[in-house]
Amino acid sequence: MKIVTSKQMSDLENMSEASGVSKEQLMENAGREIAYKAITILSEPKKSPVLILVGSGNNGGDGLVAASHLKSTGTNVTVYVCLGRKIPDQKMDSLKKLDISVIYASSDPNLAALKKVIRNSHLVIDAILGTGRSRPIKGQLQEILAEISKARNDNRIQVLAVDLPTGVDSDSGQVDPSCAGADQTVALSNPKLGHFTMPGLVATGELSTVDIGVPKGLANDITLELITPELVASLLPKRAKHAHKGTFGRLLVVAGSMSYVGASILACSAAYRSGVGLVTLATSENVYPIVASKLSEVTFIPLSSTNTGEIDDEDVDKVIEKLPEYDAMVIGCGLGQHNKTGEFLSRLLLQNQNLPDLPIVIDADALNFLAKFDGWHKHLNSHTILTPHPREMARLLGTSVDEVQKDRLGIAKESAGYWEKVVLLKGALSIVTPDKEHARINPFANPLLASAGTGDVLTGLIGGLLAQGLSSLDAATCGAYLHGLSGEQIGLRIGDSGLLASDLLNEIPLQIKSIKESYEIK
Repeated sequence: MKIVTSKQMSDLENMSEASGVSKEQLMENAGREIAYKAITILSEPKKSPVLILVGSGNNGGDGLVAASHLKSTGTNVTVYVCLGRKIPDQKMDSLKKLDISVIYASSDPNLAALKKVIRNSHLVIDAILGTGRSRPIKGQLQEILAEISKARNDNRIQVLAVDLPTGVDSDSGQVDPSCAGADQTVALSNPKLGHFTMPGLVATGELSTVDIGVPKGLANDITLELITPELVASLLPKRAKHAHKGTFGRLLVVAGSMSYVGASILACSAAYRSGVGLVTLATSENVYPIVASKLSEVTFIPLSSTNTGEIDDEDVDKVIEKLPEYDAMVIGCGLGQHNKTGEFLSRLLLQNQNLPDLPIVIDADALNFLAKFDGWHKHLNSHTILTPHPREMARLLGTSVDEVQKDRLGIAKESAGYWEKVVLLKGALSIVTPDKEHARINPFANPLLASAGTGDVLTGLIGGLLAQGLSSLDAATCGAYLHGLSGEQIGLRIGDSGLLASDLLNEIPLQIKSIKESYEIK
């Protein structure tokens, strides 16, 4: 599903009209879908009054159509016209024929009528301003939104926004101070970039997208995409019944130290949960006996150890010799920052003239190591996946976390293009991008996953998918989505805190199964 800017959405509407689907028909479809959504929110639609706030433009027109559809179902609807509409207005005229109550803000200077309707309403539909908002909100509209915000904060009403909550910029996600926010937002045709950019993400509430009849294929050239279960289902490795363990790939994991033993366990376990055929862990000889007792299915390459339990550089050739036997490599989880480990990484990744064209996932301490060297990206192939969180990304770029977070999408795309690597910038709404033009946004923002070890699970999961033959972009895409989806499902059971990274391991194959069954993938 493509994510659009306000201009791209306008272009889609114009192309739709040129293809034979009028803007009037798109508005009719939008209004109908909004009404359906409102009915699903209301437990008893016929006993639950609805207030629809409408503006002067197309967003307001969508709200007026929704009012007509809701009235036809027996719902008690009041329309409050916040901004003057052009005359004649056929949609306003149709409300009169349906005997729908209409209040004009221009005739309600003290907002007494609005306050009364709010007190009696169960749901407010915000159809005031959509993608066309460009100026700060002032005057009476500011006062109207203040009343909605107060009622919402007091838990007296729910707010359903049409396309965008009034006051959210559709492109930047910036939020006007007057914005009341929404409990749910219905994106029309395509989600907007502002839905996935802070602070617009928070103001949007729960997001759903509805089809309003824009002809299929018109958005094909748009390069920003939302990761959906349908996309993931189309990318997941196929599982032939006559397969054997060699069919599903061999993954080498270079991870672990005495301070971070669990990182290697989580990464290897997650790789197996992805469906990979064989996982080998290369770790220090001090860590080996500990993890061997925890990982029955993993094979091992014990390596010389520093006196504090990190991987030493003495046995790097042992790993280099084994690389041709594997389909992908994961490196970085829990390695620590010992100088000898840094030398190991340098000889393996930066000085190894015979490094095969092997897909690699680089995470955590390996990223921190690379950040110390100019031109590190020139030594790594284009199949490489980098999985930094914002602080690691800041180190790689020599900037601050605030600068990274200020423009996550732009920085991720620019970095992927310059480094010629797939970048997965972790955090709320993780971004997966292979170059300066294309990107995929993961739809999950879940504080439950802000827990030690969850990144190791993600890295192992991506590595397992990579070893099974997925491209670097697709492995990162599927891994990010399955990781987030698993967190969401666990959250339904335990709430928004208390997750252990290991909780994700059993959930991952269940979610793979669920997605495959939903889209009949075998």
